[in-house]
Amino acid sequence: MRRRTVLGSIGAGAIAGLAGCGSSSGDGDEGGTTGGTASSSTGTASGVKDFGGTEISVLLNGGPIQEGFRQIVIPHVEEKYNMTINSSVAFTSEQMSQARSNPNNPPDAFNMDVIGVAAGNREGWLEDLSAHADALANWDSIHPKLRHEDYGHAGVSWQIGEVGPVLNTGTGVWDAGSLPATQDAIFRNCRDVSMTPFSWTNGPYTLLLASTIATDNGKEYFQSSDVDVEAGFEYLRETLARKNTTTITGESQLRNMIGSGNADTIPSIYMFGMIDVWQNVDDVTFARNLDPLSIPIAESLGVAAESDNKEAALAYVNEAFDPEIQRRLSQFMGTGTAVEGVENQPKAREFGAPTPDEFDNLVWPDFDYVSENRSQWSNRWSQIFG
Repeated sequence: MRRRTVLGSIGAGAIAGLAGCGSSSGDGDEGGTTGGTASSSTGTASGVKDFGGTEISVLLNGGPIQEGFRQIVIPHVEEKYNMTINSSVAFTSEQMSQARSNPNNPPDAFNMDVIGVAAGNREGWLEDLSAHADALANWDSIHPKLRHEDYGHAGVSWQIGEVGPVLNTGTGVWDAGSLPATQDAIFRNCRDVSMTPFSWTNGPYTLLLASTIATDNGKEYFQSSDVDVEAGFEYLRETLARKNTTTITGESQLRNMIGSGNADTIPSIYMFGMIDVWQNVDDVTFARNLDPLSIPIAESLGVAAESDNKEAALAYVNEAFDPEIQRRLSQFMGTGTAVEGVENQPKAREFGAPTPDEFDNLVWPDFDYVSENRSQWSNRWSQIFG
């Protein structure tokens, strides 16, 4: 694939935001609907329920996620089940806030990272999906790790990827033929750094990674509830805080900073958040197979426990795991698939999205521990990065 060298050359159809972040302030597609209507006919095959134009509201995470669901998943579900899906964009922390602030009238379905699944299980506003295996025809084909048994099956992940560093090798800092082999080398040798706010999920992930590097405890340390964040904060003070560091305010700014070469490094970002830049800028690469390994990311779907349209919401969730939909999402977003027997598609393979076997070697943090300490960590983070 020949990728252009100027980010500004990305066409009008390029992806409009990064995914999985904790705030949607800034730019991007906010609060819209699909604009579609239910099919004039049932659009259903024999044995498929006709929902008679039922409307459900769903929250989508940003960037390529909302684009992929609006182009691939939602039209398919609307036609197959004769329903209308009204969608809006809200990143994980905002989805959590909406669920908490509207306990009696929540959105019907959510699309968030595993931090949100853990919170939804702990606080009781997400449905136990294992109790609806009859309505989720694709349930048994989903990789077991992605059903989130540890979090009460409160969500199920429809794709797999990594959180890791993005490098621009055209700035003179990184050698395209000899990329760094360790996360520590990236933290220490980068110069112009573009960072996400701590309120985005990448913030806590960066802190946990820094703590692991500082204490040399390997990937399993992500899982510990006694992770030495003091060492992590000190490491960040000694490395990134001494660089030319810009905390971005919106998704397009982050893409433009790394794509234009104004930043040589993003220390931590969801890999599929950079898929459009990677496709269009020769010098941008996502660094993989580092020491220690990256933190995994698996965007998840969940259904509100108090939804008035639970059956329709479950049908929507189920269709994201249809094998053909999985193939289309993998190719569109460059992500690994969640369903057994469905291989990563060509774009995902070229991008380096993990296979299920590779994904099993990545270790999730203790999400309950992250949630319990996030506010305190945010204050400490502000003292270092402002």
